[in-house]
Amino acid sequence: MFMFRLSRIIVFPIVYCLYRIKVIGAKNIPKKGNFLLVCNHVHALDPVLLAVTSGVQFHTMAKSELFKNKFLNKLFTSLGAFAVRRKTGDLHAIGKARKFLQNGENVLIFPEGTRSVTGELLDLKPGAAALSISTGVPLMTAQIIAPDGVKIGKKITIIYGSMIYPEDFGVVDHKADGYRTADGVIRKSFLRLREAAV
Repeated sequence: MFMFRLSRIIVFPIVYCLYRIKVIGAKNIPKKGNFLLVCNHVHALDPVLLAVTSGVQFHTMAKSELFKNKFLNKLFTSLGAFAVRRKTGDLHAIGKARKFLQNGENVLIFPEGTRSVTGELLDLKPGAAALSISTGVPLMTAQIIAPDGVKIGKKITIIYGSMIYPEDFGVVDHKADGYRTADGVIRKSFLRLREAAV
């Protein structure tokens, strides 16, 4: 997308100037093939930080309230974002994410569903593992660790984990219990990445 290429030229250098960014696990980011990136959520700039440090263009699931303003709607859409109605189990948004993945594009999801004010990991909403399994697209976990908050001059550590393939989730019967177990795999990966930042 043109807007993504433009942002790489303009926004990316600014981000590295404003924040002390440390990246761990960059070698895990695939150079070929699409994937689903699943990350914790600490700040509105999280999608920008992930795009900057990964160099990958994502279709980002973002709260529907951001799209009510016409200008922001046009801007976010041009950058590949799409709306999700939180706390509703938005099947339309899930369908969009599935379509992007099936078309060979990358998708970014924040399964906590909202930003963590303290930076502590919140409960994860279900669905990310099911998306990976149903589309056959691998999933990568990431963590953004900002002990002092996402503030100018402060250190931000971004950790990318190893790829999790659909078969790694161990889902056999494709029932609710199986998918809950699969979502647990994501949480465990989150916790391991957070330990790596210490």
